[in-house]
Amino acid sequence: MKKEQNPMAIVIDYLAAILQTLCEIRDALKQKTSRDEELIDQADAKRILKLGDTALYRLRISGKIPYRKIGGKIYYPKSFFNNAFNS
Repeated sequence: MKKEQNPMAIVIDYLAAILQTLCEIRDALKQKTSRDEELIDQADAKRILKLGDTALYRLRISGKIPYRKIGGKIYYPKSFFNNAFNS
């Protein structure tokens, strides 16, 4: 027999998840170095670099490419790609 969870507990869990996401967004905005810095998402980064998920992940964890995680999604500064290809 499955124990039913209290409806109020479910609401509290959802609110906690929303609060966590908002805190991540706030922290990411505080870290922003430039007001006009643009971010690109994972799909665009893979397309630009012509890499797959694993290769991009390895670059990210090795520190060779800067990134931000906002609300569970990973973004890369567009300036990094502009500088890398203009050098």
